[in-house]
Amino acid sequence: MTNMIPTRIVRLLTVVYLISFGSHLQAQPAVKRIDLHPFMSEIRHDLAERYPKTKPYPATGVQHKTKNVHIAADSIRVGDKRSFWSLVIDAQQRRPDSQRLVHATCAAIGEHCYVFIEDDNPHIPQYDQEFYAIGVINLFEKTTAGDPDRGIYQLNEEAFGTPPDEIDGDPRIYILIEDIHDHSRPEKGIVAGYFYPVDQYENFEHNGAVLTGLGWFYSNQVEMITLDSFLITRGDYADVLAHEFQHLIHWGLDQDEEVWLDEAFSMHAMYNAGYIDPTAYFAGDDNSTNPGQIMGFFDDPGLALTGWEFSFADYGKVLSWMAYFTERYGGNAFVRACIQSPRNGLESMNEALQTLGYADRVEDIFQDWVIANYADLPDEQYDGRYSLYQFNMADYDVAGSYGGDVRDGVDPILPDTLTVASQTIAPFAAKFFRFTPQPNEPLKLAIAANPMDFKAWVLEEDQTDGHVLEVLTEIPAENLRNGTYMIETPLSDRFYTVVLANTGSDAAEAKPFYAGSIQTEANEVIVAPNPFHPRERSVTFRYTLNQPQTVRITIYDLAGDLVCKVLDEQRPAGADQILWDGRNNAGNVVSAGVYLYTFQAGSMVQRGKLGILR
Repeated sequence: MTNMIPTRIVRLLTVVYLISFGSHLQAQPAVKRIDLHPFMSEIRHDLAERYPKTKPYPATGVQHKTKNVHIAADSIRVGDKRSFWSLVIDAQQRRPDSQRLVHATCAAIGEHCYVFIEDDNPHIPQYDQEFYAIGVINLFEKTTAGDPDRGIYQLNEEAFGTPPDEIDGDPRIYILIEDIHDHSRPEKGIVAGYFYPVDQYENFEHNGAVLTGLGWFYSNQVEMITLDSFLITRGDYADVLAHEFQHLIHWGLDQDEEVWLDEAFSMHAMYNAGYIDPTAYFAGDDNSTNPGQIMGFFDDPGLALTGWEFSFADYGKVLSWMAYFTERYGGNAFVRACIQSPRNGLESMNEALQTLGYADRVEDIFQDWVIANYADLPDEQYDGRYSLYQFNMADYDVAGSYGGDVRDGVDPILPDTLTVASQTIAPFAAKFFRFTPQPNEPLKLAIAANPMDFKAWVLEEDQTDGHVLEVLTEIPAENLRNGTYMIETPLSDRFYTVVLANTGSDAAEAKPFYAGSIQTEANEVIVAPNPFHPRERSVTFRYTLNQPQTVRITIYDLAGDLVCKVLDEQRPAGADQILWDGRNNAGNVVSAGVYLYTFQAGSMVQRGKLGILR
């Protein structure tokens, strides 16, 4: 075919390209990127709601607001002209304020793509268009930093699935190279490229555009990705192409995916293709493509996994999550199963685990991942649960890089300062607190919490460099519910960090505090199981008295009426436990529901909720 570039010529020209320009391009400092994903996410979900389709999509015949133009695969030739609708970006608002027509010429055609370059482009003169277009095709179809024998197309197809072909009947992807109008200068940041989901919909005949909740937008009615020409000339675009191509594939399979997971898969696409260098990311190297993403997350590890604020830290967060997940649970097989699930977010991940035969649940995996991020202990410890195989974080002193504002521990030279502020921990988020024992004394800590889905750890760290030595204590959720959990560390000169992780659907309150000088009447109250089934077992109130005290335990309904006086008597010092069988003062088993309990020992009072099952 006269319009196809033979593989041998592509490889030869690529070698010349890399020899001539490669070392120069790699030496240039990174250009700040302006992130359009907030707008793209907003418009993608609006389109999914307005024009829903069945997912995963069948190979042909999808019925939604798309249009098969049926352009013959051999109808486009090198040198053909075409006009494309392009976004004009307000860089400060990170969203388009209008569209413009870009007149472009087909500079090269590969097996899986067309490369069009804007006419009169300020960065790529006409005599260089074929040269740069061949370089793009080579990266897209032939070779990548991560695999010399496969391009981004092959790697993404294997990982995520076949790209959609629903709008134009042509399996090739259009790649438009233009000077993206973003009202910004390179030193201030530029829009590197994008996949625009509006292009997957037909223009309405009466208006010539696509109706969205954000206004009318013109569609190019082809599967396409837009790249900025300035980055093309620098050779600084491969990560963008891998990232945006994943968004295109993911859109075809799942229009309404949750933002954080869609972005997680795009970060996985970049890593698969070899365009994320862990060394540069961890070190914050100025020559890396996006320095500071991983380190941004480590400086703000309290970010909720499932939340998304479009910050560098968010991208680092999901990159680490995908690395931890895929290295343990089937790699690309898991990714494909997740994308093909009709569910979204964590539900799709749990469904994919079940499909592949894994008994583990995302909630438990998240808890292990929290510790792996912080500690990255050797693989042989704890069956590798607290290790990241792909990213050897221990080499980069991750534990030492956490900001002081995250570890709100209490100064050990002020023993009368008994507590830190109670912490609100979002769903699927964690908080970290460092404590230092008094010289030659064990450290006494307490954790007060009333969550249903919490887990806590106490980590022992070296005082000289802050690296984690071991997980001293794992405290399961049932030991934290409705009580204060007491911990006494061995006599040592170590740091101790308390980690609290919330896997519930609601935010929860918890706080660790220095308990070295606390002399309360009752040091520990644990109420478990909670909730409980009265016909199967009783609930137990476990506590420790520092001295003999009168202990009162009473149960109330939500209206405040007394249900049962469980205990009101003098109890001896030491560990003790009291059972309640779920019966009221009349001896009848109470109805299922939520009740309130009050535990009082001297001046110490603790209140909480108690669930009754049927």
